[in-house]
Amino acid sequence: MDNSWKTEHRQTLAGVVIILSVLLVFNVVAYFIYRPVRTFNAGKPSATDKQLFFSVEKSGNHLYLMGITHQGYLDLYPLRPEIESAFASSDFLATERDLTQPLPATFSQGSFLDRASPDTVDKIRQLAATYQINWDNLEPLDALAVLAVFENQIAEKAGLKAQFGLDQYWTYRARQLGKPIKEVEGIEFEQRMATELVATDSDVILNLIPQDPGQASQEMLEHFEAILAGDFRAESLQADLEQSRAPAFQALYWTRRNEKMLSEILLWLDQGNCAFVAVGAGHVLGSKGLVSLLQENGCTVTQVE
Repeated sequence: MDNSWKTEHRQTLAGVVIILSVLLVFNVVAYFIYRPVRTFNAGKPSATDKQLFFSVEKSGNHLYLMGITHQGYLDLYPLRPEIESAFASSDFLATERDLTQPLPATFSQGSFLDRASPDTVDKIRQLAATYQINWDNLEPLDALAVLAVFENQIAEKAGLKAQFGLDQYWTYRARQLGKPIKEVEGIEFEQRMATELVATDSDVILNLIPQDPGQASQEMLEHFEAILAGDFRAESLQADLEQSRAPAFQALYWTRRNEKMLSEILLWLDQGNCAFVAVGAGHVLGSKGLVSLLQENGCTVTQVE
């Protein structure tokens, strides 16, 4: 087989997994409601888990930014002391949305069967069989929720669970320390985005599901490990590769969301609030990610080694 084809195929699949590995997918949190009784490992932190962790400064004010994964495993915790200390010293935790708050009953956008093309529906039916997912469980879901179900299957195969994601961990730690939780997006913004995405791009969303679950799980694990290692440059290049695909979808899902997050972060900086901002790594990476956007807005962004 031609090696150039292999490389291109791997890059394309890896790009897809960037979305899957960092995707909140709005509705997926309905399956993993935060439980205050959850505990995390109290063992020794790993010195090799550098993470995508940054200090952001502007006009004498500073805050912290962390590109997180929404899946993980128990032995990932606690994190290295520099990160834990920064969190303890921060004024509040800021996540994409407050996981302690329930989703509204009307969050679903209806069945994907009403919006996807017949060819896409046939493809999802075949993929459900490949992934061993019950078709009846998919039928009521919108396209984003269907993607989330496949994402969870890929993550589980890679040994990663949403209940041990870093957003869950920081929510747990905030409750431990009595630290306020704020949102860089919030449920109303996410619901508007979900409605627009599902209405205009259901076929695009569904066609992001990889055809080979084993390969996708391996790629997800590789990206997960690169994020743990704090490999910002390599993962930023990969994010740019992914975000060059499906421009209309990317403009909604990445660009608009990043701009919303940026406005909140800049406001907190201007107010002198030392926030601890923990958002999906895909929002931090790449030429249109938060690190680049903050630098363009006069901030000094330093990865904490």
